[in-house]
Amino acid sequence: AVPHLSLIHISDTLDVSLVNVEPVRCFGEKNGIIKTHTKGGVQPYLYFWSHSAFEDDIFDLAAGFYTLTVTDHNGCKATLANVEVSQPVPLIGVVDTIMPARCFLGENGSIDLKTSGGSPPYFYLWNDPDLPETPQVNHLQNGVYSVIVFDANGCKSVSYTHLDVYKRQTSDRSCAWFYKCACLQIV
Repeated sequence: AVPHLSLIHISDTLDVSLVNVEPVRCFGEKNGIIKTHTKGGVQPYLYFWSHSAFEDDIFDLAAGFYTLTVTDHNGCKATLANVEVSQPVPLIGVVDTIMPARCFLGENGSIDLKTSGGSPPYFYLWNDPDLPETPQVNHLQNGVYSVIVFDANGCKSVSYTHLDVYKRQTSDRSCAWFYKCACLQIV
């Protein structure tokens, strides 16, 4: 009689590890990435993410926490829990100070922006291409101004402001050069 031999294959322990997490680029977007690596166990592997994805690496993610469960061919499981995809705080560019021009057609108005959040440094694009790409602009006539603030990731925030005057006769001698000078009142 020939002895009966059985071969038993002992596999390495199933293990899943985190390779890389890329955060969301701009607040509220869905472009985060999680990359993982699985080894050991017996292939093929089945992947199940907490948000119902079925691959080892996942893309187009919103900020939040994600958990991966990997099951090998023998039913062994490994879990990578609570992987965080972060995002920057919202980019906000708000008008901090407005100084309308003192006189109609005067060029002494100014706007100061206060910018926060996002990923510094910030870049400013005003609706007038002659204005500097800075958070403060000076020597403005009364009118409508808008600015788009960009951060280092290309995220943007839009602000609008309106410099205006209340038009009336005045005894302000600094405006006397202009007939029926308009004096300052923020509308």
